[in-house]
Amino acid sequence: MTIRTCHMWIEQLAAQSSAIAAMQDTKLMEEIIHLYHESCPDLLRDLLESAARRDAGAVYRASHSLKGMVAHFGAPAATQALIDIEAMGRAGRLEGLEPALRTAVAEIGRLTEALSRLLRDAA
Repeated sequence: MTIRTCHMWIEQLAAQSSAIAAMQDTKLMEEIIHLYHESCPDLLRDLLESAARRDAGAVYRASHSLKGMVAHFGAPAATQALIDIEAMGRAGRLEGLEPALRTAVAEIGRLTEALSRLLRDAA
């Protein structure tokens, strides 16, 4: 095997590896989006029910879980609203909760729709 042949073989192998990695990344992303769609509605419902009960500890736990989920997808407005809600729940002070909840619900809705479009386009 000549050096040139060896380089060509390495380049082909690298290209194939990149294509395989991209496919695996796409499949992984699809799995993560499906997990989001399965989990997010329940977590959001838990947050809203906790807020209605004025249960600060439950508000903290639900917002913390949701925050991690939406932050993964780079949704800064939803993430910030959930950070604010989480802080209120942690402090046991739920004043100002409703505007933050409205923002979180609206932004999570936008994210959910964007992720749904992404899955449809990928199919």
